[in-house]
Amino acid sequence: MLDELYKEEEEISFRRRMVHGRIDILREELTRRLSSKHGKDKNSIISETDVDKLTQILAKALTDGPKPERK
Repeated sequence: MLDELYKEEEEISFRRRMVHGRIDILREELTRRLSSKHGKDKNSIISETDVDKLTQILAKALTDGPKPERK
């Protein structure tokens, strides 16, 4: 029983790391695209706060996705 719980914990931890990796990639790509489109001036169409909010939304969407089957 304990071994099963450790294995499940490892799977959850791996999934969390993968989700956070995807968030980081999406965040960097969004920042890159907006920076090249609008420049890095103070009047940019999107702020760091906007990017942070988007990151939170994406994190929630990814973690609320399909759940792995329980055995």
